[in-house]
Amino acid sequence: MEQCNRGSQISNEAIEKLKEALFNRAAARAPSGIDAIEFGKDLAQQAICRAWRWFEQGKNQRESDLIRTAHCILAWLLKDEYRRTAQRQATQSLDQLKKEAGDSLSALTANEPLPDEILHRKDIEALVARALAKLSDPDQRKVLELRFWAGKSNTEIAAALGVSERTIIRRYLEAESALRRQLRLLSEDINQ
Repeated sequence: MEQCNRGSQISNEAIEKLKEALFNRAAARAPSGIDAIEFGKDLAQQAICRAWRWFEQGKNQRESDLIRTAHCILAWLLKDEYRRTAQRQATQSLDQLKKEAGDSLSALTANEPLPDEILHRKDIEALVARALAKLSDPDQRKVLELRFWAGKSNTEIAAALGVSERTIIRRYLEAESALRRQLRLLSEDINQ
């Protein structure tokens, strides 16, 4: 407080009374979750220093002007603090909602699939099985079956079929292209 009260015509007693009044007013209005004493001290100090700067600029010449200005500044500081607190709480609430929504979504996806999803998946599996059966090269069919239904890697497929991994990659790319063509033909037949 002393740094704000250099060379003043206002008594230290008046400044201390003002400081106490501002502190009581600020502490009584501290937002929940904030230490009221620290909040009151901080805002009272800010209000007095700002009012004092205003006073020193010659805009206010009487003690009553300083007191009124300090109370107005405190009201502004309180309003600003409430706004910031509301923004923090809104952000925290939004973050909490996002977390809860994410948890709910995870719980939903962890559960069994919905009946429509099962039917759709079965339709797709049947369509892929039909397209796979229509592939003319049995080696390509075998590579796709081992890759997707057995979940084998290229190295494991190469060892199982007794060929190089490079051959498996080439067969896989050719088989994938052929399977896409078959699926396109079958889907066109279904849509007609």
